[in-house]
Amino acid sequence: MSGFAAACAIAAVIAAWAIGHQVIATAVHAEMWPAWAAADAAYDEAAADYRETTERAESAIDRGDALVGIAVGELVAEEDRANLEERIAEARAILAERPRSPGIAAIGDPVAFAPAWERYADLLSMIDLVPARADAAARYDAARDVVAEGNLAIADAAEALIAGTEA
Repeated sequence: MSGFAAACAIAAVIAAWAIGHQVIATAVHAEMWPAWAAADAAYDEAAADYRETTERAESAIDRGDALVGIAVGELVAEEDRANLEERIAEARAILAERPRSPGIAAIGDPVAFAPAWERYADLLSMIDLVPARADAAARYDAARDVVAEGNLAIADAAEALIAGTEA
């Protein structure tokens, strides 16, 4: 009988240990989730803003190319045309320097059940991913601003070319 009692005691300790790890891992994961969700959402928003800005830049480049193609002859100031061509080339170079993406991350949702070892793995991933996502969002925001400046430079150069032609 004492062997049975010892086995039951060991089983109870092991069960308490396993349940304790599950409870702790789940609680810590749920605690860390808002930081991860905020960093991931900020990255997604910055990446989407960057994509929209690059689409506008590609459109501005196309319009600038079309204007350069038709802006020929004596009525066009050569320096205005050259300025527009230079701004277009700069915008293409800016678009070629796309920010580095942190990639896709698969982190388990805290409301779904997962074993403790998966929660611990997610926690280790989140420790690295939260700052990586924040850095990536900052890179995308900075790149978006540079692309937007290139868009404005093309618009200003095109306006100067048209204004010079009208004069």
